[in-house]
Amino acid sequence: MDSKDLNSSRAPQKVQPSVPSASDSSDLEALKQRWPANSAEGLCLRRYGDRERFLRLFNPGRQNELCHPSHLEFIFCGVAPELGMVERVYGRQCLESWLMIQLADLQEYFPSQDRLSTQQLEQAAGLIANQFAMLKISEFMYFMQRVKAGHYGHFYGRMDLIRLTAALQDFVSFSARATTRIQNERRLR
Repeated sequence: MDSKDLNSSRAPQKVQPSVPSASDSSDLEALKQRWPANSAEGLCLRRYGDRERFLRLFNPGRQNELCHPSHLEFIFCGVAPELGMVERVYGRQCLESWLMIQLADLQEYFPSQDRLSTQQLEQAAGLIANQFAMLKISEFMYFMQRVKAGHYGHFYGRMDLIRLTAALQDFVSFSARATTRIQNERRLR
């Protein structure tokens, strides 16, 4: 899967983000003026556009498409930005909104009446943004899929955020091994 595939015209499904209000073309122009075109941040802007477009491209409704096992090279070694890059380019509020959307989607997956509060989701998003800034957006989405698939045990009753962040720490090790394996395979090609 390449960036052209990522930018397909499929409409996002379900969750609509709550993001900073400036998400029109003037927002994109302001962001472009902030970063040189040849910088990593400038390349991110050219690839994903403004905040609203970024959030649509990486909507949880696209997890099955973007995180298919046949796309492991894209997930671990592709062009998706790291969480820290998203914060630098689009701002902390955009990153935390994106993380909250992902967490809310995961919470919807669990059959529970006992839901996390907005404050708990905000705190979890902030913690993930701080502690896991090195993860690519695609890796985080793949992690969410693996949680849904039961790779990190069962979540009974309600989503346990401590258990979730512990699983994310395990995933970081998994991601490092997968990245090394893919890079070694590339060298052999």
